[in-house]
Amino acid sequence: MTTPPHGSQNPAPQGSPEGPETPAPGRDSAPEQPTTPGQTPPGQAPFGPGAVFGRSYDDLRRGARTALIIQGVLSIIMGVLFLAMPGVTAIVFGMMFAIWIAAGGVMSLIGHFSRDKEHRSGWTLAGAILSIIAGIVAFVLPGAATLALALVVGFWALVAGVTGIVSSFSLRKMGAKYWWTMLINGIVGVLVGIVFVVSPAGALVSLAWVLGIFAIVDGIAEIVLGIRMKKKQPTA
Repeated sequence: MTTPPHGSQNPAPQGSPEGPETPAPGRDSAPEQPTTPGQTPPGQAPFGPGAVFGRSYDDLRRGARTALIIQGVLSIIMGVLFLAMPGVTAIVFGMMFAIWIAAGGVMSLIGHFSRDKEHRSGWTLAGAILSIIAGIVAFVLPGAATLALALVVGFWALVAGVTGIVSSFSLRKMGAKYWWTMLINGIVGVLVGIVFVVSPAGALVSLAWVLGIFAIVDGIAEIVLGIRMKKKQPTA
């Protein structure tokens, strides 16, 4: 058996070129493509200072702008409908109130029969049935439901207003600095309650006007905000 001379190297394996090994063409050896700011390089997950939740800032900002503009347009449409048809808006409030009453009755009825027999109450069953009946009647007669809703809101505002006035004087005795803000809030609540109790139909129509104006102003603000949102990517 002969040995190779001293200092000689083993021949390169058959089929492999001489010199440094070159990687096989594939994904790792693909040429890098230039990217623009806010764009994720190919083959990389969009995370890091230029992305949030796997999306670039530009994508998120574009979606937010679109959502704001759409929401603003819908708010303006709703506000115009409130102003154009305040009576219909009041009727819709009454129908929603009727659905709320009936849904509460159904939930009470389900809760009654889900208990054991020894824990069931006849009063709970009667209240659930009456709520369902009242909700159905109010939905069929939305005008009556609207008046009932106005009266409920009126009495609630009266109670909340009186409570606020009494609490404001208690805060004054305790040395609170801004006790008068609660006093003003209570007085406004009492006045609103009186208006709703004395003229429930007119109060709901006025409420529809107020909601319409608010919806239009809010919609315009959302559209302006969506248009003015800059597309520039924030720096890390």
